[in-house]
Amino acid sequence: MKLKIIGTVLAVVIFSSALQFSLRYSDLWINLTSSMPQGVYKVRALEEKRGAAVLFCLDTKSAKFAKQRGYVGYGNCPENTAPLGKYLKGLPGDLAYIGKEGIRINGLLIADSAPRLKDGNGRPLTAAKLDRALDQDEFILASERTQSYDSRYFGTVKKSELLNGLEAFYLF
Repeated sequence: MKLKIIGTVLAVVIFSSALQFSLRYSDLWINLTSSMPQGVYKVRALEEKRGAAVLFCLDTKSAKFAKQRGYVGYGNCPENTAPLGKYLKGLPGDLAYIGKEGIRINGLLIADSAPRLKDGNGRPLTAAKLDRALDQDEFILASERTQSYDSRYFGTVKKSELLNGLEAFYLF
């Protein structure tokens, strides 16, 4: 019985490692979180246009927080966290506001962007605060889901933190 359990665990580890290795060196990214539609995405060249899906790394401070909370998996971004997928909502030069009502870009409120006071495990969350034009290397990234860890909590994202564009390939 003990040997069967060890064999099963070993098989899962080998399969998981092989899958991660093949995905790392392919042009595919799998999203299993609820912050974007779940499925397989093709990794594309980055296009800095409103509404585009992007893959990015959190800055070190946000990555550390997300890792401690279990919001992100293991990867090659700061703090050994995995890249995240979100949508470009605010572009350089846009007037951006992040506050208790949510995220506004050029005066328009993004639906379901109000920050939550607590995460899904009841732990307190602190919302970012912003009320200014975005600099030439800043973006606002958000999801269309209420429980997403996005710019409403970590603020702006620098251009250097954007990795690639994403295109839905197969959604579950």
